[in-house]
Amino acid sequence: MNQKLNKPRFLILTALTIPYTAGGGHHAFSFARYLACQGHIVRILSYNPGSRHPKREIVDDVNIFRLTTHDSSILGRWFIYLSHIPRIIRNIQATDLIFIYGKYFIFFRLAILIGWILNKKVIFRSTILEEDDIHALVSGNNINSRLNKFVFKHLSLYFSINPEFTRHYLSQFHTPVKVFESPQGVDISIFHPMLDVKISELRNKFKLSGNIFTMVSVGSLIIRKGYKEIIDSLSQIQEPFCYIVLTEIQLINSPHLKQKQNEIHEIINLGQEKLGNKIRFIDNSDFVAEILNVADAFVMNSYQEGLPNSLLEALACRTSPIVRHLPGVSEYIAVNGVNAHVFKDMNEFISIVRGYIGKTMPALNFNSPESKLIEEKISFKSVYSKFTDRIFIER
Repeated sequence: MNQKLNKPRFLILTALTIPYTAGGGHHAFSFARYLACQGHIVRILSYNPGSRHPKREIVDDVNIFRLTTHDSSILGRWFIYLSHIPRIIRNIQATDLIFIYGKYFIFFRLAILIGWILNKKVIFRSTILEEDDIHALVSGNNINSRLNKFVFKHLSLYFSINPEFTRHYLSQFHTPVKVFESPQGVDISIFHPMLDVKISELRNKFKLSGNIFTMVSVGSLIIRKGYKEIIDSLSQIQEPFCYIVLTEIQLINSPHLKQKQNEIHEIINLGQEKLGNKIRFIDNSDFVAEILNVADAFVMNSYQEGLPNSLLEALACRTSPIVRHLPGVSEYIAVNGVNAHVFKDMNEFISIVRGYIGKTMPALNFNSPESKLIEEKISFKSVYSKFTDRIFIER
């Protein structure tokens, strides 16, 4: 008998997925691929701006269905959105569990209610604190907040990716039994430490000097990621170093993304002006695991996050993180002096980088019991085991 007939079917709802590199959608596909490898039938339902990609395709045994969207008048866009409802309902009917990535899937409320009516298990996972955490979505007396509060009462489970999301959920709903707290996980078959011989080959491939201190950041060139402050701070360091930014440089051509594209160009111009050949922007997400392995440190200066996928990937590769203190991230996943160097201002950041360059910064011990415990906790294997026990056995 086909093993997949005996396993619950998953439907993942996310605004965008591959080939787009946005964190939530990219992680949605990675998790879907892992679920498929465990014998589940998995569908992803996402949007397809401008019909640039196939309406349906199968990638690594994951069924991807895309809903067409176009840049048109507000009325025209909503006519297209409403036409998606029958397809959304059919996909919900054909699954056992609905996993919703944040508020950016436009009909997330409809999906929760239909799933509840059809007796499906419905899981919601927030993505960014103060953006789509439960407190942000349901607090207030406006119609939207009241509607959200009614809808979220019908969740089977709230997937909280760090303790701050749990705290925000419990501030609105006093039902801790509905909270599953865990990192979202990372695929350690892709993100893992590489052998020294392989790292040496990769440094040659990317034309990196064997002695130069190399840092990497991964993520969109947007204001909340703090790239301008990183560039300004690094410009004060005279010693040689290389700073690589893996990002999406050219967005799809859309009037709605014009401001974001301008921000990207502004940050790139600033980097080239202040750091010259010390900074490299690479527009290719296929190299993330390789670049993380060749880098000496992973740098993150975000002011607002959930639990960054790139941080989990860096930890899985055992690339030393230099990260800004963030509620719910520091002391949960990135513990100062254990598996990360955590800074609270840019002066501390500069001091840490100079310590690395001058070889005076104490090395992180990724083999310590606390580091290994965190490393185990962030793997898909651990997340999947605990999640399926919770949703299919305990409840």
